[in-house]
Amino acid sequence: MNAIDQLDRAEEIIQKLDRNVRHAIYLGEYFARGAYNGNAVRKHFDNSTAAHGYNLVLDSLYFELVLTMARLYDDPVKGGKADNTASVPIVMEILLDPLVMEELRKRLMQRHAPDRSAIGPDGSTIALVVQMAEKGVEEKLNAIGPLRNTYKGHHLLQRIRTARNEFMAHTAMNPSKNNRVAYGDAEQLLALTIPIVKQLQYSVRSTGASYDREREIAVETSDSFWKKIVSS
Repeated sequence: MNAIDQLDRAEEIIQKLDRNVRHAIYLGEYFARGAYNGNAVRKHFDNSTAAHGYNLVLDSLYFELVLTMARLYDDPVKGGKADNTASVPIVMEILLDPLVMEELRKRLMQRHAPDRSAIGPDGSTIALVVQMAEKGVEEKLNAIGPLRNTYKGHHLLQRIRTARNEFMAHTAMNPSKNNRVAYGDAEQLLALTIPIVKQLQYSVRSTGASYDREREIAVETSDSFWKKIVSS
């Protein structure tokens, strides 16, 4: 696969990462509004025959959140599985290839090249605009590499992977005693991940992704859901 194809693949992966992040935001809010919302929901199930179902729903929401976060950081060995995996580590490996990075530089310059007909015949003005475009492109490119340091080896990621591998995707006969996931870990990892995906959207796809409105909608819809449940 040549550098152009690899860059196309990276853009497609980033779109899938964006969808997973948005899904995780909804899962986190639906869980939080049901579990933590000032006992407004939980009190309706205390000492109730429906308490078991309430706990199952919350556990399912959190398990799906953990699995979604684990998917975001899937890092299979090179080969078939890696070629068919959309994750942060995979897209970073693609983008940090020097040939792909150079192709991205060309693509961004084409995307942000000044409209010479709109600028006019003044060559110095065109040169200044081109220089500014080049500076903006380099800033985008330079922001990609450091993203890896924000998650590589992070303790939250280790906990999420352990939970996925030993309790969710598989049942371990001898589960690890350390790095067990706890409520709050997936939310913290999501908070760490959102800026990474936002930067990838901006640096690679020239798209300004904002998840604030997504969270607002998730809060509104989850509140509506739980109010409906407790009023039934």
